[in-house]
Amino acid sequence: MLIAKFQTCGVADEISRIESQYTIKFPEQYKDFLLRYNGGGLHA
Repeated sequence: MLIAKFQTCGVADEISRIESQYTIKFPEQYKDFLLRYNGGGLHA
């Protein structure tokens, strides 16, 4: 199983919006993952 990259334009803004909306703070490693792969997609 591979994780493929997707477009990440606007992901940082969306992360900030969600953190503010729910008054949470995602771990830096998770934010790095989202910024790199935008959640990713699975390929067999």
